[in-house]
Amino acid sequence: MRTRFAPIIAAAVPMLLIAACSSNTEKIESKASLSQAKSTQGASPSSAKGHAAEAGSAVSLNNLTWDVPPGFEAQEPSNPMRMAQYRIPAGKPETRDGELAIFFFGEGGGGETQANLERWAGQFKQEDGGDPMRKAALDSWRTAAGLKISTIDLSGRYETAMMGAPSMNESGWRLYGAVVEGPGGPWFLKAVGPDDLIASSRPVLRALLEGLRGGE
Repeated sequence: MRTRFAPIIAAAVPMLLIAACSSNTEKIESKASLSQAKSTQGASPSSAKGHAAEAGSAVSLNNLTWDVPPGFEAQEPSNPMRMAQYRIPAGKPETRDGELAIFFFGEGGGGETQANLERWAGQFKQEDGGDPMRKAALDSWRTAAGLKISTIDLSGRYETAMMGAPSMNESGWRLYGAVVEGPGGPWFLKAVGPDDLIASSRPVLRALLEGLRGGE
């Protein structure tokens, strides 16, 4: 009996050792990943994609640095095109929250400024069926850091059907968007939400834009 089962036992021992080693390796990797995630979350300024930074902290991604506005809640970006995403709380149960998304498509990517402003405007249908760009408030200036900012402010029915994102069909919504040009850019910031919420958030959004600077 002892002789018959000896080879089987001998063969089983290495397999058990491999399984044990594999389990230990997974635990070590899991702990390492958790440790790395905690280390990243604590970084300031942050260089982590989807970093859940606290309000007022600086975030640096893809050669751009910004300060998280007070009251804005960082979220995991809903698609790969977004390098950061924030919820703009409405503060009212009956009102939907707004959203700020920050996009980057690689240096020199994303298209011309005017084309992007027109594309965003086209997502806000007007009651009279008119050209939304004729209703849009446009502005352009340079920050203290030398970045060129081009903004658009427009309200209407927000309609989108983009791949990888939920379709939208919301009346009485507002857009406050910006194309940011500078070394390593451009970058695109798009805030959307109920008209009153985005309108009241404009000073905060403007302050965010004015405080933009190169990666730190």
